[in-house]
Amino acid sequence: KAIAVFKQIIKINNSLIHINLELGEMYQNLGLLTEAMGQYQLVANYYEEKGEVNKSLETLKKMANLDPLNVESRITLAELYSRQGMTKEAIDEFQSAATFLKKENRLEEYAKVLERLVYHNPSHLSVIKELARYYLQEGYIKRALGKLQVLFKSHSKDTETLEMMIEAFQSIDQP
Repeated sequence: KAIAVFKQIIKINNSLIHINLELGEMYQNLGLLTEAMGQYQLVANYYEEKGEVNKSLETLKKMANLDPLNVESRITLAELYSRQGMTKEAIDEFQSAATFLKKENRLEEYAKVLERLVYHNPSHLSVIKELARYYLQEGYIKRALGKLQVLFKSHSKDTETLEMMIEAFQSIDQP
């Protein structure tokens, strides 16, 4: 009954964002995760539009923890951390998202998240190597060469990097 009352209140006045938050919590307590996520998303968007970043972050964290398999919530949280200059937190969330995406074999999305990790930590050579490997495998030779160049400058004697460079140059017919 409380849910019905809260929904009626929202129909009458949808600017009472605390009602959406309470409705989300009710849905969560009842195990209705999709409905809870919908309410939390409304709340997070509202706070972000109003410039209340901390409240938006708090709501996005709640969403990410509510449904750990919803990688989009985790990436959204990571992006907001990034915009706020909270680099460590952004890296942690991007890393969690990357791990999930790789496990689920969602490689294109995985590569995009790895790019965001490299943006926040340009010296993370294992991530750069992973990206180079992916780009080679997918035929994105110019992207692979960009990553390989960074790796080569750092470790010019790394055999795996040299092998990938040979593979890349061979695929574009350059000696």
